[in-house]
Amino acid sequence: MFGGVGALIVLVLVFGSVLAVTPLVVAAVSILATFLIMWWLTALTEISFIVQYLLALIGLGVAIDYALLIVTRWREERGRGAGAEEAIVRSMATAGRAVLFSGLTVAISLAALIALPVPFLRSVGFTGLLIPLVSVVTALTLLPALLMVAGGRLDWPHRRRTEPDSKLWRRIATTVVRHRWFSATVSSSSCSRSPRRCSVCGWAHRATTR
Repeated sequence: MFGGVGALIVLVLVFGSVLAVTPLVVAAVSILATFLIMWWLTALTEISFIVQYLLALIGLGVAIDYALLIVTRWREERGRGAGAEEAIVRSMATAGRAVLFSGLTVAISLAALIALPVPFLRSVGFTGLLIPLVSVVTALTLLPALLMVAGGRLDWPHRRRTEPDSKLWRRIATTVVRHRWFSATVSSSSCSRSPRRCSVCGWAHRATTR
């Protein structure tokens, strides 16, 4: 619940209109549909109770992310003067393709956990396989229909720019490209320190539990 409220606040700040609810609608439909599929799976295999929390957590992030890509692209096309149908077609040809391949990659990666002989990890594998696929299907079917029927009315009061160019992100990209070696060094050093920090935390945990 708190995650959904927080996501709604961020989406309202991003879109500045009622259009912010569309990613949440996609997330709600995807999560409920996946819950139903997981309920059917309980008759075939053992499913850990922790799945209900993981499913809602992963589903909220994945479904909102996929819907956000399509809706943002749709608004950009509308800002360029495209009609409702043309904007949806262009959005699906670009952002829709990215959503499809992203969802398939996530699903295939997490599906490997199903092969493990640990019930908890197998449950995570089923969840990781289903929620991206259901989110992709919902984002590529329900969302375009929703935008076609009510997209213009939902984009109200339209308090954000729809132009694709952003001065902030252009400035950030220009800075990173101009100082690419420094940016690469900072990023690499952050990644290299993470395993050390984890190993230190693990050693400290083992030391305190002895």
